[in-house]
Amino acid sequence: MRLTYCQLYIVTLLFCAQQAYSQQSARPRLAALDDHISEVRLDRGYVTVGGATIEDAVTLARTFVAFPICLELIDYDPKRDAMTVHDAIERLRKLQITHPLSGAETALLQSYETLQSEGASSRIVGYKKTTFTLIRHDISVRNYLNEIVSLDTKYRWMNYGTTERPLIVVEPRTESALSWNVSGLCDREPMIAEDLFGTNGEVTRQFKAHSIIRVAMGSRELLAGVLVKSNFCDGVVTARDLLNRISDAAPKTLSWSLSGIKGLRWLEFQLASDTNGY
Repeated sequence: MRLTYCQLYIVTLLFCAQQAYSQQSARPRLAALDDHISEVRLDRGYVTVGGATIEDAVTLARTFVAFPICLELIDYDPKRDAMTVHDAIERLRKLQITHPLSGAETALLQSYETLQSEGASSRIVGYKKTTFTLIRHDISVRNYLNEIVSLDTKYRWMNYGTTERPLIVVEPRTESALSWNVSGLCDREPMIAEDLFGTNGEVTRQFKAHSIIRVAMGSRELLAGVLVKSNFCDGVVTARDLLNRISDAAPKTLSWSLSGIKGLRWLEFQLASDTNGY
């Protein structure tokens, strides 16, 4: 059975998180932006070929800290940004010139070469993304975030929380898919986040109207019992504001990610592991 791109992306993210967690020992998580990470090693990517991406960097960062680090990916255009089998082969062959391919990269190259031999050179296998290598020792969380957005300049990071309780979002520097206003929530609090995103939830309907669907990771309802108490009558509330309020209200470290392509975005919530630290 062939996986859709959405299913393949989710499987890849799970693998990415597993690999990132496996690099870390069980130590207390960092609580502040100026706390230091003992070692960072981003030299392989799990969502594309050619190195680490902003997704890899955020996934790894989440294993270090005790506060949410959320991610909004840019709005990839299938026509402009698509990576075909031919593109992936060319990128992997260029990599071979600079360093030996990893086992995973070698397997990818072989599988793409098989597809090319079957006449599938133009098949889309992903999207062209900025890749980089980052290896650092004794670096603060703040400087780590500064470095990753300097390596992929399409993004910036913002602290929507406080110094004592950071809530970080790595987001596009320019156009956002979450800048629209959420309506119909005034005087309806406290609200349970799970109800907002339920099958017939008010927020579900509004997100779908903006081509954003929620992807439930497994059977565990991460939003169950999360009470959103912030006053929704105190001014304009954007979709990003709402997601941040949900993360802030969660009893455990809950991050969100917005991924996908133009016209088909998907929203995920991720709960930090209770046992893995930096």
